[in-house]
Amino acid sequence: MNDEAEFLSYARNRTVLGHHVLNSREELAALIDRAGAWGWTLDEFRRRAGVRFAGDTAYVTEFSWHEEGVPLAEVWQEVQSQRG
Repeated sequence: MNDEAEFLSYARNRTVLGHHVLNSREELAALIDRAGAWGWTLDEFRRRAGVRFAGDTAYVTEFSWHEEGVPLAEVWQEVQSQRG
């Protein structure tokens, strides 16, 4: 789905935004495991596991890493590579 199509799908729905701060690599690995997201990119995870629809509402969760200055993408790659 491209950005415009994604935006339009949200625009037709109420949107509830949430934020999930990940505090450890173990927590991130468990989240990846629950979503079956091993091998996914972080962007794919955000689109597939971070958005769900219920009725006329889109629930969008933004994920971030607890440590300031350390991007989640960096930790994501590290955790993904340790699984392989």
